[in-house]
Amino acid sequence: MARRGENIYQRRDRRWEARVIIGRKQNGRAKYKYLYGHSYCEVKEKKKAFIIEIENKNPFKQPKAGTVAYVSELWLREIAASLKESSVCRYREKLDTYILPEFGTREFSDISTDEVAAFIALLQTDGYNGRKPIGSSSASMVLTVFKQLRLHALRADLKVRFSPECIKVKSHKSTVEAFSEEEETSLIKHLKKDMGNTEAGVLTMLFTGIRVGELCALNCDNIDLDAGIIHINQTMQRLPIADGDKKTSVRINSPKSDSSIRDVPITKELSELLQGICQPGV
Repeated sequence: MARRGENIYQRRDRRWEARVIIGRKQNGRAKYKYLYGHSYCEVKEKKKAFIIEIENKNPFKQPKAGTVAYVSELWLREIAASLKESSVCRYREKLDTYILPEFGTREFSDISTDEVAAFIALLQTDGYNGRKPIGSSSASMVLTVFKQLRLHALRADLKVRFSPECIKVKSHKSTVEAFSEEEETSLIKHLKKDMGNTEAGVLTMLFTGIRVGELCALNCDNIDLDAGIIHINQTMQRLPIADGDKKTSVRINSPKSDSSIRDVPITKELSELLQGICQPGV
């Protein structure tokens, strides 16, 4: 029988055993000090006294976290139940592509702020492992993973040196060019010449502003032509997969946030264009 969260157990010989983390092995697994007593209260007091003794010897010493690969795997297991599959896949992709090849075998507690900052700068300027430099959005995602790993370690009261809050991602503002009125008219005219599913999809995005993933997840049951409404409640994504012969897998899931589930009104023109394309059950 174990006392939840206390690392105190009753052994088969009826004695009580308490465990205190005093460090980490090279593979990242915890090293324990074992304390024994004839009752729960006795061993709990022994554990409390031992922790006070350690703190008095060196009040600033915390157990090391283990390798970055070890901390990352524990963190991914922790978030798997609370985040959408797409978010976990994106985090794992950033870990496998950038962080683990560079830091995987390093002791997490020994990594400094300067090292993380230099690595983020390298990703943005020179690229990594033969890859092209990444943009500010991807660099921010890599830094977010570092932040989440740090928080995971701090929640476990483990030693962490770096502070990602001190690291700035170099931003690159890109210019978005919209169609001119003439270009939009020309595009619509071209698409109407030979209307198929692809052309209808492009026109739907043009007239409503829905996302590509939302369009790909649509079927005609989601489109109410009489009411002039499209019901958005799913999105299609191509996600990286860790195992198997394929590198990615296409999934249809609920949108990332509740606010993305919505009804989008459609114009009379678009409704008429979709009449010949969209049949119930398609």
